[in-house]
Order: sequence, then structure tokens, then C-alpha cells
Amino acid sequence: MIDETKLNALRYTLERNGLSIVHKSNYYVCANIAAKTDNLSRYLIGKHDEDIEADIFRAYLSAADSDAVIISDTHPITSFIVIFAPGPFVFSNFRFFLGCGVKVLFRYGFSFFGNFFKFVSVSRKLRKKYTGNHSWYLSKLVSSDPDKGNQLLSVLLEWLDSNGEVVFSDGLSEVDGQYAGKYGFEVIDTEKLNKNINYYALFRKNTDKSV
Repeated sequence: MIDETKLNALRYTLERNGLSIVHKSNYYVCANIAAKTDNLSRYLIGKHDEDIEADIFRAYLSAADSDAVIISDTHPITSFIVIFAPGPFVFSNFRFFLGCGVKVLFRYGFSFFGNFFKFVSVSRKLRKKYTGNHSWYLSKLVSSDPDKGNQLLSVLLEWLDSNGEVVFSDGLSEVDGQYAGKYGFEVIDTEKLNKNINYYALFRKNTDKSV
């Protein structure tokens, strides 16, 4: 669990830059944005149906026993980042499956769940291997406004740098790796989720020389 003092410091930094930490009552807004712009299911099975992507996002948050911190631009919310503080990423496949419901199973099939659970498992394994879970885990950057998305990421990474933190993240395409590379991430490992999908483990060292 993130330390409350550190969380308040992050909140202060965000507010100074016109950003905020999303209250749980506004998670539904983030779910609606994810429905339109999150590409995870498209990567995993080649499908993207807006009417159920919001359900998948909500199921993801409810299945993660680690506390998520969601940061966003202010109203109206157009972009957000989901990040988890250092520590093991504990995820319940069963709760995720139940949270998605029959609608997702009917539309996407068991292959979606198989690929998704493999994605979570590989991510958890490689983060532990390379960082001992001592890194923050940046699990999602979802944006309908690229400029705001870039601002969010820049402010967050600057704050993490100032606190001597490192970050682990994921990619499912070379394009993901190239985009992350602009922010100091390196591809430190790859693994096949299946014959068509490669997983890219991304790691970003602290770059603040004053820490």
C-alpha cells in the first residue's frame, strides 16, 4: 500500500500542474474513456467492442488487490494513468472473470481470458525478476488527448525521479516500446504470450542525478 505521506506529496505535485488523483467515484468516467481508447483487447484477440471494454476495465481494477492510484487531467477527464506502488501485484483471475461477466465471455470467448491471464502472469513474473517488486508498476496510460497524456506521463515520471523511484511497465508491440523509449524506458525482456503476441517488459531507471 502506498504511504499516505507520499500519496499527499504526489497529489500536491499533480495539483500544481493542473492534474489530480481520480476519486473512486469517478472511476466510471475512466472506464468510459478506456472503452473508446484502450487497445489491450485488440492486441490480445484482435477485437475491440466499446460496449464491453468499460466492463473489462472495471473488472481489472476490482481484481487487483494492490491499491491502484489513478491520475488524470482535471474536468473534463480526457486521459489517465493507472499505477501501482512498489510491492507484489496481487491479482485474482477468478474475480476478473466474474467481473467481466457472460457478456465478455460471449463476445470475446475463452481465448481472451487465456491471453489476458497469461499477460498478467508474465508481467508479474518479469517485474519480480528484474526489480524484486521494488519498482512502481505503470499498468495503463489511456488517453483521448495525446497532449494531455504526454503531460500526465511527464509530470508523474518527474515526481518519481525526484523521489528516487524506478518504474516497470508493459508493451504488446514494438510501437509501445518505441513510445516508452521516449520517456527513458528500455525493453529489458520479451516473452511470447502465444504464437502471435509478444510481451515486452519495460523498465525505467531513475534519471534524477540529484537523488
